[in-house]
Amino acid sequence: MGFRNILWWFGFTVIALLGQTVFPGVDLLVPGLIVSMQEERNRQSIVLGIVFLLIQEGSGSLAFGAGLAWYGMAIVLFIAGRWLFEARNIMFMVILGAVLGVWRYLLISMLTALQEYTFLEDVVFWECVHQALTFPLMWSLAAALRPTKPENNAYSV
Repeated sequence: MGFRNILWWFGFTVIALLGQTVFPGVDLLVPGLIVSMQEERNRQSIVLGIVFLLIQEGSGSLAFGAGLAWYGMAIVLFIAGRWLFEARNIMFMVILGAVLGVWRYLLISMLTALQEYTFLEDVVFWECVHQALTFPLMWSLAAALRPTKPENNAYSV
């Protein structure tokens, strides 16, 4: 990863974390991980995944494993969805956001039950709706602002 690439991802992370203060309970980092996976830069995606996972695990109140299950499911859904959809299709991102919103609700329900926590179902429900709605928007923003290399093939002019 070059210096400009590291600087771009640092800026993305800072902006996403600031956004999470505006939208508590919404993960704005996961769209960045998806953008990185779309670039097919495996080392970059692994590093970002670990950094984002540590940030979310460290700032959350659930026992260790919630972030791992969250990011793990996002990765599995993206890889599985690539077989059905074009990886950079906005409709795929809308569907992925909706499924992640449902997964978030199920995950919080399961983990709070295991830890014998109580949670406000309506608050968590609306956080999950916000997650589903902000995911494609944040993905679109990150994908549009991400510097791209020109394709080196016979069709590029």
